[in-house]
This record gives sequence, C-alpha cells and structure tokens, in this order.
Amino acid sequence: MYRRGLVYVLLSSLVSGSLASESASAQQPAAPKPAGPKTLVGIVTDTLGNPVDSVELVISTLKRQTMSKSDGTFRFDDIKPGPYQVLARRLGYYPQVQSTTVDDKGGVVSFSILLGIRALPPVVSSVTRGGLSGVIGDTAYNIVGEAQVAVIASDHRTLSDSLGRFFLDLKPGKYMVSVSRPGYRTRLVSVTVPSDSGRRMTVWLTPTNVGQNNRDAMAFDGLAARLARRNPVWSNIYTREDINKTGIEDGVQLARLGANKNMDDTCSAIIDGGPRRLPLWAIDAADIEAMETYTTPPPRRTITSLNRNRPIRGQTPDANVCGATVFVWLRK
Repeated sequence: MYRRGLVYVLLSSLVSGSLASESASAQQPAAPKPAGPKTLVGIVTDTLGNPVDSVELVISTLKRQTMSKSDGTFRFDDIKPGPYQVLARRLGYYPQVQSTTVDDKGGVVSFSILLGIRALPPVVSSVTRGGLSGVIGDTAYNIVGEAQVAVIASDHRTLSDSLGRFFLDLKPGKYMVSVSRPGYRTRLVSVTVPSDSGRRMTVWLTPTNVGQNNRDAMAFDGLAARLARRNPVWSNIYTREDINKTGIEDGVQLARLGANKNMDDTCSAIIDGGPRRLPLWAIDAADIEAMETYTTPPPRRTITSLNRNRPIRGQTPDANVCGATVFVWLRK
C-alpha cells in the first residue's frame, strides 16, 4: 500500500530464482530516446522485461504525476533542466525510486519493478485483561504453535500453544514485538499497552527461506541494540496505534513530528532495518507498522589547549544533513 495500497513482501527464493532465470532470456524493451528539451520520458517493465501499464509515476519535488501506457512508456512535459527523483508504484508491485537528470536534450528514466505477493498485516485490538495476548497463524489461516513471541530489548518472551495462543504479562508502555518460527518470516508488531486495558494481536506468518530469516535476524538485532541504548530526549518511537492517533497521512509529516525538526521531503528512511532506503515522500503513513526517529544532539563545546590549539575534548560528529536518522518498519 505505498499510498493507495502497494505491497511489500519479497518473493520467496524459489519464485525469485525462477524470475531471474526467465528474465535472462526475456526480450528487454528498449528505453525511449530523449524527446527534446523540458521533456522526461521513460518506460516501466517487470523483472521479466514485460511492459507494465497503469503504473503511477511521481516527481514529488514538482508535485507532478502521470501513468504508464499499455506499452509501459510514460512522459512528463514542461520539466525544467535539473536532477530529479521519480517514484514508480502500482498495486501488486514493489515501489521503486530512480534518479535522473533532465538536460538540454530532455531526460530518460527506466524502471524494472518486482512483482510482490500480499501478506496480511497484524491486527491489534483492545481487551479487558491487561498485558499482551493473541493468536499466531499463517497466511493459509492455519494455527501456528511453538512460535516465539518476544518483546525486543527485554526478557519478555513466550511460545504460542497448540492453538496458536500466547500471553505476556506486560506493564503499560510501548513495545516492539517480534514473532518468529523456523520456516516463516519473522514479523514485527508495534504495540501500545495502556494503563486501563490490555491488547490482543493476531499475526499471520509468511513462509520464507533461511537466507531471508538470517537477514531479518540481523535487522532485529540492530533494532534491539538501538532500543537498549536510546535516549528518550533525542528519540521517538511511534507504534501503529500512535500513528493512527496522529491522523498523519504521509511519512514526511510523521518523521518531522518524531524528530521535532522541519525535515526535507528528500530525506530518506532506512526500511525494515536496512540496507534498503526510500525517500520519506515515497512512504505513506498507512503503510508503517512502526517508526524510529533519532535526532542528533547538538555538538559539545570544544575546549582548546594552549599547546598548538589541540582540542582537549572533541566534538560530536557532524549532524546528519536531515537532522535525524529515521527507521521505518513496514506493515508487510
């Protein structure tokens, strides 16, 4: 759902391998030639080289958008010379951002977008009993027992029983919860447990391969390290429930609220623990499961010595040009 429902789950290794082998022999449509001054043209294909129609192309800095035709081509007119980032998005495909430059001959940009499969987002509801309870299943609606439910950066963890049920006695607060089981992709669920009630969540796991699980484990290790050492003065965590309460609709506004800074639209977010990044303007708030913002503290004062003016106490590194580091976990 990247704005209007784009999906996020990568294909399994079997499907990806099949796509790669087929795409090697696929006929790749030729990219269009520059169409002249102040014109940006391009083409959108899938990973097999087939043209993709009805793809929305967006140039955020110009607030311009258009759609690809049946042959995958698209065109923007009256575009001033300069560098631009273009977003391609369509329901059923991973979104993609490409950089291009429009010069005195015009500009050209090509996309090869990856087909995605839809996963069911977790559902969190309010219950009378305090703490966190729930049920774990898979995307075929089968019960998943012995799934580990763990609160990241804490010792709270348990296993789902033979009916997929679990319970954690959590105090009121915000939590990032991972749900994992061998053979399935680890899911992240953000939960806010209030003081007057509890929360119940239903999570559907998606089958995956070992390589993807290893990458997920590294991402969750990084999240645990950040949560363990974070300073609440210079960081903010927004759960899915927090995001709903703000009424904010796009990633830029949410990041600005979390960082308490006027961040530029072109600032990027680290997606699902990295290394993938996307510009904040390309992310819809409805697609975010959780957001972390870490603002760079102001540099410490530097005291210089009389001996060659060497600093006795060093300054902190230069601040990120966007004023904050943003991590986004998608509702995949």
